[in-house]
Amino acid sequence: MIGKPFLPPDMVRRVPLLLWLAACGDAGSPGVPPRADEAEAIVSAQPTLLLGDWSGDAGTDFQEIVGAFQDREAGLLVVGNGGDGTIRFFDLDGEWQGNRGGVGEGPDEFERLGAVFEYPGDSVLAFDRWTYRASVWPYEGRGVRWVSPADLPGELRFPRVQGALADRRLLWTAEAFDDSYDETGESHFESVAVFLTSPEGRDFQEIGKIGGAAVYRYQVSRFARGLAPFSPRPFAVATDSLVHFGSTLLPRAIEFNPSAMRFDTIRLGSARQPVSPAQVEADLAIRRREVEREYRRPTPLREARFAELELLPWPDSLPAMGAVVAGRDGRLWVADYRTPQDGVSQSFPGSRRWTAHSTVAGRRQSHDFPAPLRLLWADDAVAVGVSQDSLGVERIVVASISENENAGNR
Repeated sequence: MIGKPFLPPDMVRRVPLLLWLAACGDAGSPGVPPRADEAEAIVSAQPTLLLGDWSGDAGTDFQEIVGAFQDREAGLLVVGNGGDGTIRFFDLDGEWQGNRGGVGEGPDEFERLGAVFEYPGDSVLAFDRWTYRASVWPYEGRGVRWVSPADLPGELRFPRVQGALADRRLLWTAEAFDDSYDETGESHFESVAVFLTSPEGRDFQEIGKIGGAAVYRYQVSRFARGLAPFSPRPFAVATDSLVHFGSTLLPRAIEFNPSAMRFDTIRLGSARQPVSPAQVEADLAIRRREVEREYRRPTPLREARFAELELLPWPDSLPAMGAVVAGRDGRLWVADYRTPQDGVSQSFPGSRRWTAHSTVAGRRQSHDFPAPLRLLWADDAVAVGVSQDSLGVERIVVASISENENAGNR
């Protein structure tokens, strides 16, 4: 690991947190009206640490945060920074300890860091999204171990590691090959396989197949293809002993117990909401501005891109969920779906409200954050996520959460 930060820890931790809270307003009044049936189940998440600095000092110059988690036993907060391919280590007070990795083709580098997860044995599980390989990085700097899934069926491609079980088996997803075309104005769902492998990537065990993103591909134009508007996303997450997977299209998850080889259905979220004309027009406006920014002067290519917008396959309903995250304590954290925002990636932009579902006790607990948050990790006491301000500065948010015994039943 490399040296300590130049800035004092208080400058790193307290000033950004105070500025963030001031910009967001009172943490207890996030401006999200509760539904009547959830009123007793809502508590305010209290931020205790904020890391992120536009100046680039103290290891907090984050760009494209791809994952984070807290390991209290080891006294570490681990952050994956996709912008420069580094795994960054902080103590629990937010003091920078050092970086590992980096962008490159060397044995301890990433071509494009895509995710980081906890891994048993005081290690970090990371994923390179350009080479589709996983890697295990011990905290103490011992040799890095790289893993690719062996014996992957020929129809599957683009394997992505999604986490690990307590026995160190790896959870993966992979897309099925798809070269189908759609009728104009229609779309179809990609097929995604969910599977486990040994820690070395062997012993392929398929759990099931789920619907992936909604995509469209028309023969009328080479530009008429891509991700459909308001597309759902597949998810597959691992806790110590269980796997949950599904699609954000519907408010449920499939629970798989590898030890008992048993499947159950877990209800999450609420019913899907219809797409309104105003939402369609707002999304079209965003897409038009993106074309105008890319092609500033009228050209045939610009006109072809505008014509493509007239062919988009609009769904009747929005996805039931925005994102699903597995908590270390076994709960599933679910965010409501948010339509794309101007200037924000088409991927999930974050939510002020996240609801933790206890799959054992059958209870749910909603937590309101002061600003939209992409949750990355949580346990029974702390949630870790990433927020982004109007200038595009990304910040790691660590918030204290509490389990409300009076939370409503599912």
